[in-house]
Amino acid sequence: WRLAPCHVHFTDALHARDAWVSPDEYAAAQANPLAESLGAVLAKLNANHAADLARLAGMLQGEAAEAAAPLGEYAAADEETLSAEILSVDPDGFDLGLRPAGKGGAIAPLRIGLRAGPQTREETLSIFSKLFQETYARQQGWQ
Repeated sequence: WRLAPCHVHFTDALHARDAWVSPDEYAAAQANPLAESLGAVLAKLNANHAADLARLAGMLQGEAAEAAAPLGEYAAADEETLSAEILSVDPDGFDLGLRPAGKGGAIAPLRIGLRAGPQTREETLSIFSKLFQETYARQQGWQ
């Protein structure tokens, strides 16, 4: 037996959206090259870089307040500290989960694009290392 899809429905639970995809687009789609190592990458980044992720979330929160960007309750005027975790990474970017520190409730995903998309575990860790360094430098006023 061989499955030949004639209708494909894509559901993205993380971003609460769905769409119909043509069979040709489905057949041409390629898997995330980070899929095999994604679990280990997420575990390492979230466990070892909590302070860096909180700093990144704070910087994004400040920029959102200045630009009146749609972070909703996460762009509070008093710049309260956020807890953050990386939810997913792919060659186009990553999803950062934001939650006001000390508060329960749902995590709000924020999609962040990457200039140079990673293709391997090592590239992913290198990109995040650079991102964390740039965030720290901006916070210190060095950039």
